[in-house]
Amino acid sequence: MKLPKYAENVPRQELVQAICRNNCGKVRYMKVSRTPWSKNEDFANNDLHATCLKCGGQANDYYNWIKV
Repeated sequence: MKLPKYAENVPRQELVQAICRNNCGKVRYMKVSRTPWSKNEDFANNDLHATCLKCGGQANDYYNWIKV
């Protein structure tokens, strides 16, 4: 799968796809704050987030992320 230009320079293990609920309002590529991560982590673990590579908004709902 070819990545869009805004996500090309980020290593794939750090990329996820998620809905950007900030400025974009649609599915975007995001960079996770740390790797590895798992959907089974405690949701109270607030150091795990993804940053939208388009607008810079943050997502904390990692149960909705899709690994790239």
